[in-house]
Amino acid sequence: MHVFLQSVRAWGAILLIPLVLGHAPRHVVVEWMLVPVEQKRSPTADQPHDIAVAGHPSSLWKNLGSQAGPLLLIVVVVILRSVTGLGFGTFLAELGRERGLSLIAGGVPLGIYNIAGVVGGLTSGYLADRIDPKPLVWGSLILAAPALYAFVYAQGWVSYLLLMIGGGLLLSSNSILVAMAQELAPENSGLVSSLPLGFSWGVASLSLPLIGYSADQFGMAITLKYLALLPLLTALLAFFLPAGMIRKSAKPSRQKS
Repeated sequence: MHVFLQSVRAWGAILLIPLVLGHAPRHVVVEWMLVPVEQKRSPTADQPHDIAVAGHPSSLWKNLGSQAGPLLLIVVVVILRSVTGLGFGTFLAELGRERGLSLIAGGVPLGIYNIAGVVGGLTSGYLADRIDPKPLVWGSLILAAPALYAFVYAQGWVSYLLLMIGGGLLLSSNSILVAMAQELAPENSGLVSSLPLGFSWGVASLSLPLIGYSADQFGMAITLKYLALLPLLTALLAFFLPAGMIRKSAKPSRQKS
C-alpha cells in the first residue's frame, strides 16, 4: 500500500483533523502529518543501518548525488506535466468566460477537473502497488493528451466527460513520482519528496504568465489546445524512468505481513 498511502496522506490529514484533535495529543497528530511514510517504518533486515537511523550529513548527500540522474528526470517529468496541469487548472474559468458562461457555470469544469485529479491519484496509487508503475506514468500522459485536446472543442456534457478523463489521467501520476523519488534516496526522503512536489510545481508555475500572454495573443482555446499536446513529450521522457522499483520495494513488507 506504499504509493496508495502517499496519495491519501494529504487528503486524510485534512479530513481527520477535526476528529483527531479532540481525542489525541496534538504532538501525535502533527507527527502523523509531517513524518514521511518511510520514516514510520521500523528498520528491517534488508535495510542498511544508516537508512533506519540518522547518518552523517556527508554520507547522506553522497547517496543523494549517486541518484542525481534519475531524480533529475523525475523532476523534469513533473515540471512538464505540471505546466499542462496548472495551465488548465488556472485558465479553465477564463475559457468558460470566453464561451459566455456565467461565473457559476464557468466554475463547474474547474471542479470536475480537480475532483478527477484526486480520483486519478488514488486509483493510480492503488494500482502502482500491484503492477509496474512506470507504464502507469507514461500511459496516463499519452491518454490524457487526446482527451484534453478534444475537450477544447467539445460542447455540453461531452466536454465535461472529456475533461474528467483528461484531468484524471494527467494528474494521476503525482503520488507515483513522489514514491519513486523516495525509493531512489530513502536516506533523504524529506528532501527528495520536495523535488517533485513544491520545487517542480513552483518552477512550472513560472510558465503561467507565458500561457496568459499566449492566450491574449492567440485566444484561450488555441493556447489550451497546444498545451494539451505537451503531455506527449512528457510521456516520451517518462519512458526512461526507473522501472518496477516501487513494486519491488513493496513485496517484502507484504510478505512479512
